[in-house]
Amino acid sequence: MSDLERKVREWGAAGLLSEDQLASIRTHEGWDAPEPSDGGEVTGVSAGVEAVGYLGGAMAVAAAFFFMSGIIPDLTEAGQVGLAGLLTVVFIAAGAFVRKSSAPGRRLKSVLWAASAVGTATTAGLLAAGLFDAEAAAVALSASVSALAVAGITWMLNKSALGNVILLFAIIGSATSLMAVLNDNTHSSFYGLAVWAIGVAWTILSWAGYTPPTRPGMVVGSAAALVGAQMTATEPFRPHGLTLGVITVTLILVSGARLGRIGLLITGAIGVVVFSVQVAQEIFGGSELAVAVALVVVAALLVIGAVAASRRRKVEVL
Repeated sequence: MSDLERKVREWGAAGLLSEDQLASIRTHEGWDAPEPSDGGEVTGVSAGVEAVGYLGGAMAVAAAFFFMSGIIPDLTEAGQVGLAGLLTVVFIAAGAFVRKSSAPGRRLKSVLWAASAVGTATTAGLLAAGLFDAEAAAVALSASVSALAVAGITWMLNKSALGNVILLFAIIGSATSLMAVLNDNTHSSFYGLAVWAIGVAWTILSWAGYTPPTRPGMVVGSAAALVGAQMTATEPFRPHGLTLGVITVTLILVSGARLGRIGLLITGAIGVVVFSVQVAQEIFGGSELAVAVALVVVAALLVIGAVAASRRRKVEVL
């Protein structure tokens, strides 16, 4: 538990914050609700029930793979759609009946509804591919848009970290598949630029509190921006993509340092490793020694920066 979370709970216990305010702060910061005391009424889903729910979900997934490999090929196209749709309905209904008054309940609900979004995409894809004989891009678009609708609704009902990730994936899938439908000759760099723009927008929206939880939203958004920059770095736009990647990594690290978000710092550090190697290779060509020296210099700069930041923070605290 962080110092801020401990202080917020103390303020709540002292009556300085209302229950609604506490709930809003927990949602914005992505914190779990405190477990009820021994003397209080225990409601919601216990950890044991949560584990059983996960086991049931895993068995359902295993059954789905079994159907896909052994039974679905023998079914008619309508039967395949109906079976995938049935599993999706089960996941949606199960998630709807789970109480979210406890942390395990919210986690189980988010997992079930994430599975329902995947099931919706599968059902829509089978429907488009089988019954309507759609092309690959149209199949991907129908699957992504269908998943986006379900992910958006379930995320609004249960603003969880997993729901945040699934919703972002659905948005990216819908945007890129729409580009493919409109122009099947679109260069891969433009797909990357679209993914980068969506990732940056999602990071900003999460930071502003519009797509909670804030911390997971910022991390997954920044990760999507890095993936988009990497996708952009293909010929003939490789220099532009690498430049975009370096700028993105720098912004992520600066934001993580200023906001004190370890998730952003880890994401930025991964980006440093990915893009520093590629930039060094572009600058020094095939010289392995030069690339190694460049990476050592970058690593030293990062360590020096981290030490300087920690000393500055210590002085500010004092």
